[in-house]
Amino acid sequence: MKIWTYHRPRLLGGAIALISAAALPRLVYEFTRLLWLSDPSGAIDLKQRYQEVHFWFSGEPVYSQLNSAVYPPASYTMLLPFLGYPSLTVAKWIWALTSIVALIWLANLLINQTQTKNVIERALVVMTPLAMYATGITIGNGQLTIHILVSLVAGLTLMCQRKNGWGKDLLASLLIVVALVKPTLAVPFFWIVLFVPGRVRPTLMVGLGYVALAWLAAAFQESDIFSLHHDWLAYGIKAAAWSSAGGGAGGSDGGLGGDIGYGDLHSLMGTLGLSEWNFPVSILVLLALGCWVYWHRCVDLWLLVGVVAIVARVWTYHRVYDDMLILLSMVTLFRIAKQDANSNTDRVVSGMLFAIALIASLVPASLRLLPSPWDLFFKAGQTTIWMVMLIFLLAQAQCKKQMQVS
Repeated sequence: MKIWTYHRPRLLGGAIALISAAALPRLVYEFTRLLWLSDPSGAIDLKQRYQEVHFWFSGEPVYSQLNSAVYPPASYTMLLPFLGYPSLTVAKWIWALTSIVALIWLANLLINQTQTKNVIERALVVMTPLAMYATGITIGNGQLTIHILVSLVAGLTLMCQRKNGWGKDLLASLLIVVALVKPTLAVPFFWIVLFVPGRVRPTLMVGLGYVALAWLAAAFQESDIFSLHHDWLAYGIKAAAWSSAGGGAGGSDGGLGGDIGYGDLHSLMGTLGLSEWNFPVSILVLLALGCWVYWHRCVDLWLLVGVVAIVARVWTYHRVYDDMLILLSMVTLFRIAKQDANSNTDRVVSGMLFAIALIASLVPASLRLLPSPWDLFFKAGQTTIWMVMLIFLLAQAQCKKQMQVS
């Protein structure tokens, strides 16, 4: 610890210089890809969502006509204010501007939640999400991850404050509903909403708000709301099984030449030839997570968030832009390393895991597209880091729970 204290300013300064060098060219390229590059690499996912939104509110049967339609009805209601314009160019600029606002908001939230005490630490916290390869690909593809993470962090931290009034509960619930625009990312966090606040009102607000958006979306389709959700779920399960079994090969992902998921249960099941079991296995993992959150509902919120974030990354099919979820687990590690109440061992291990995860988040994501077996250095390496982080955070949560009981 004495060595770290002595060299800490220089080490942190070097880390900030490294991630700044990674962030600037990456962000310039990805915003260029979002706004100006054409097919096949520019704004890949945003174009798909744009087409789906316009089909949906024109009354076209989206799930039977568009192979890309893997979002539930409520999501299209939420996306309409961003993508419901006659010009795709306008939608791109709106998405770029809201992405910048979301990044600034997220950085401010993380500064507050990590309890940073000086300029160097604050710079490290701000630059980390900007430099991550997942953040860049999210921007360039026009994906939803940045918007979802800032909604989750803001909503959960506000909702879990004690003695909230109607106004704060309403705002927190609205933010959580917005995060549910992509259920495969946000649904695991609903266990926190359900169990941690200790109050029924915010949970009911989230449920009623989401149902209202789904009913509004259904009003623009010939099928009823139940048939629409059945079609969405059936197609989503089929698409995930196809992609995780290798069907996504050859698709585009930032012009990198491939778009296959990795580091999740569906990809593992696809490799083993067991894709037909994707859905029941994911549901079992989700239920197990719910039991764990309930059992540990009284520990620090960020311990819960850190664990849920890793499970959310692996419980169902995901692609490389969703690696941004690991940022939340990194924030948890940073908090543990900063808190004087933790043992020196816990603080050192947490700091080391944060540093390893930070370095891993800076490497080029194109490494996963190398010919086998070289791609495994990226895929297996990232997944191993996540699992080590998960084990450490689970142990920390269990330790905190035992301390509360004793």
